[in-house]
Amino acid sequence: MLTKTFNQAIRAAVTGESFTLKRVDGSVVTVTIPATVSNSYSQYFTQGMLRIPALMKQDRYSSQVSIAGSGGVCFGTGTAEPTEDDYTITQKVMNAGSGMSVTCGVAQNGNTWTGTYTIINSGTADVTISEVGLYGTIMYSSNSYYCYLIDRTLLEEPITIPANGGVGQIVYTVNIP
Repeated sequence: MLTKTFNQAIRAAVTGESFTLKRVDGSVVTVTIPATVSNSYSQYFTQGMLRIPALMKQDRYSSQVSIAGSGGVCFGTGTAEPTEDDYTITQKVMNAGSGMSVTCGVAQNGNTWTGTYTIINSGTADVTISEVGLYGTIMYSSNSYYCYLIDRTLLEEPITIPANGGVGQIVYTVNIP
């Protein structure tokens, strides 16, 4: 489900209005897009929000998805139904830190992007994934970014990837109307 923050960010990019951004740690900041922005600032602001294909190709683990972290896809173990007020996934899986490696391909059809993620679990414990979050970034000053949740999706069925070389696959689709 696309989040309220994402919708507000899109509106702000078009209108130049200020908006309230709930960051991944739950803290709230007001983001103001200057009435006159340099091409560089405008480019980075827009790229951080709207570069969906690039974001979907970046597998992130919890230390990277932080208040000022990088955007990308993050897998989790949460089971609560997504809401538009979500600002982070429930429980992040430590992909790189737990011996997991991820490869992906992303296809686009109009306003819909589909990522197919193949996950190899080289760790010593099985890993269950039940949710996927897509995080974006907004540049608010030179080389400074806020990270926020664009979309949170609960998988129809959780996927358990066995330890010691087990392989799993997740297909994740985002539609921006």
